[in-house]
Amino acid sequence: MNVPLILKCSNWNELIAAIAARPGYSALAGISPTLAQAVLAAPAAVALWIARRMPRLLAERRLRLLVIGAESVDAVDQGRWYAMLPLLLGVDLESAVTLVGADLDPSFVSPAEALAPSRPAPCARARLVDYLGENRSVEFDIAVIFHPGLGKHRGWLEDGSFARLIAGGVQLVASAYEEDEFEMDRWVVESYGYSVQEDPVINPFFLDLDHEQTRVRWGRALWGFGPSIPATGFVPDAERLAALDTLTRMVMHSMTHVGAPGLDPGVRVELKAQTGARLELMHIFDGRFVDPGTFDLLRLNPEGALEKCGKLSGGELASYPGPGARALERAIWAARIKAAHLLPSYPPPKNPVAPEEKAKEMYATLRSRAAKLFSK
Repeated sequence: MNVPLILKCSNWNELIAAIAARPGYSALAGISPTLAQAVLAAPAAVALWIARRMPRLLAERRLRLLVIGAESVDAVDQGRWYAMLPLLLGVDLESAVTLVGADLDPSFVSPAEALAPSRPAPCARARLVDYLGENRSVEFDIAVIFHPGLGKHRGWLEDGSFARLIAGGVQLVASAYEEDEFEMDRWVVESYGYSVQEDPVINPFFLDLDHEQTRVRWGRALWGFGPSIPATGFVPDAERLAALDTLTRMVMHSMTHVGAPGLDPGVRVELKAQTGARLELMHIFDGRFVDPGTFDLLRLNPEGALEKCGKLSGGELASYPGPGARALERAIWAARIKAAHLLPSYPPPKNPVAPEEKAKEMYATLRSRAAKLFSK
């Protein structure tokens, strides 16, 4: 079997050049690379997942794809760019794509619309649960949801729509901006009784939406749900979900009070004291640490000196996730310590911003940067 085009290329320049060299697609070389990336990002991500994790589909005559929560980037030009999946996969098959989303905008077109394949995808402006209720048969090979943000948007996990797809044999795939966001989504998914496959596929064909000191890469980490679904009557793990909510609150607090991200929460570090001694510490948040030898909480002051700002109990220190634990588990531990002990150590912000307003501002900025990708 031939190697799929999506696997022959390692970056956007190579992929766009390879596509533009194919008959009928030479005009792609004449548009801006940013625009070409924007319209190709969603089908490239799907193709990469299939080539890496579902190569059996390459032997099929028809590929049935459902795009969930489709809005703009994943539904541009009525989804016509998904018709390039056979080219990206290097096989002669028919791609049957359906777009479903409560906020789906079928009128969203790009300046490259004239270059898109001619066949639009069926578009349903509806919630997934309602769409599945009206269409009793689940006849898809793969369903993809880009950036579901399951830390906050858990309706798909609660209304049974994801469970119905998985139970029907559909491979459900999601994306995250980075591996750390994937870990947060996995935490939520497992708390609801679902399972997750192995490590994510890291996608080189992402869209760069980085803003200031925030790394945002659309389609960067692709991950799949496992076959397990919650049993009837399953009750989500409220304690795990509350712990993740605390982490989110503490991260937003840091963004409104400190701004620039620092060391990862919960990571072990070595600092050199003014006396020359080296200290093995655990970083909590924002230049605040705990000394495991003394249980002292320490804050790095503006002069670069460590000063005491509290003390942990033996039980709190003993609950630190050790070797083999996920980075997210250590971050959740650090968030619990910050919430319980360290908030008084933060000076009032010069320009107070409510975490909710900061979140709205970040979301608006993200959407604005995504929209700019589709400019000429």
